[in-house]
Amino acid sequence: MPTIVNWATGKMADVNALLARLSNAAAKVAPAAAPVSRPAVAPRAPAEPAPDPIERPPVEEMRLDVGIHSDVPENTYHRDCAIETSASSSILRIIQAESPRHAKYAHARLNPKWEPVEPSPDMIKGTILHSMLLDTPRPYRAFDHKAWQSKEAKADRAECFAEGLIPVLAHTLDDLQACADGARELLRSEMPKVWEALTDPETINEATLIFRRNGVMCRGRVDALAPDKYGVLYDFKFTGRSAEPDA
Repeated sequence: MPTIVNWATGKMADVNALLARLSNAAAKVAPAAAPVSRPAVAPRAPAEPAPDPIERPPVEEMRLDVGIHSDVPENTYHRDCAIETSASSSILRIIQAESPRHAKYAHARLNPKWEPVEPSPDMIKGTILHSMLLDTPRPYRAFDHKAWQSKEAKADRAECFAEGLIPVLAHTLDDLQACADGARELLRSEMPKVWEALTDPETINEATLIFRRNGVMCRGRVDALAPDKYGVLYDFKFTGRSAEPDA
């Protein structure tokens, strides 16, 4: 397993070495105390079976070498699509704020029991807005239900997830489309150089970057990677709060 670098300090963190020390320390525990007799407890009634989890499609596995790659599905990227175990910005932030062991637990290829985080409503809105702004293939399917409470709505939602798409209520899309249209018009009228870069035929949307830094395989993903002549890449953020820095 490769070491992972903390970009904030330049220090290298060897996950295997840390886990070995933790394992040795755990083995040196004090002898167990004598057992304490406890009154018998009546067995609990069996719990009701948990609902069946949503079936999701198999994720396409990719192992990409150093370079710039397009058409990498988002769920494939988050499962670590690099040719070697790689560090993403989220993994590096966990090392900085918590520990290498926390990072190992959060890593798709280092934790055999890793499961993707269920997207929150705000995350879903952000994904849809990115698609609308960049005019990329829709990652969602709209339904005419008023809510997801009915049996039919729940079935549609589960089926949509199973096909690898985001289910969304159609009546919620108007505000998102208005937001995306407003952002596109702002870029077109007030930031013509940005708009030119975004609409350049050679610009790569949802670009996946695989690279090495300090000997560590790393990966990143940007919304729009413009040609070299622009000297810039774009990563858009949306918020329902004030964008004023001092707010």
